[in-house]
Amino acid sequence: MPRSTASEADQHLIADAARHGAVITARQLERWRAQGLLAPNVRRALGRGRGSTSQPPPGAGEMVAWLAGNARPGRRPGDLTLLAFAAGLAVPEDTVRASFADAVTGIRLPVEAGMPPGAAPEDVADAAVAAGTRFTMVPARIRRIDRALAQRGVDWSLPELARLDPGRSSSRPAGSD
Repeated sequence: MPRSTASEADQHLIADAARHGAVITARQLERWRAQGLLAPNVRRALGRGRGSTSQPPPGAGEMVAWLAGNARPGRRPGDLTLLAFAAGLAVPEDTVRASFADAVTGIRLPVEAGMPPGAAPEDVADAAVAAGTRFTMVPARIRRIDRALAQRGVDWSLPELARLDPGRSSSRPAGSD
């Protein structure tokens, strides 16, 4: 639930984002925390019944500035988590682990279509090896770009690429290339 006014720690994060050219609100900070993208503020007791105070965790300023530039409607929090982690930002560990596990368990191999539901992972792996399955994972965004270019007449076949880059065009590139 958003606060009526931002805490002092959140005001520091909002000011830090403004220094990076981003405009964010306390509600956005709360939403990012609820999604696990931003660690909660670190609370510290003032002692002797004087209450407590909080401050942003280390690296939160950079994370907020990055989120301000990369988070937008429709962007999945799991994708943002992995991208921020790859960029070396301070993302909560539990969120990174959960996002990575979701990404890995979401992969479906072509051989799985012919297997019974709930097949053991070892059986799926054996079937993939037996079928000689080799593929390169390409993000959906890149596939959409490739389709759009193909619709506009850009040919990505090996002979066309070889004409543009005559370096190693005699053989088809392997997965390790």
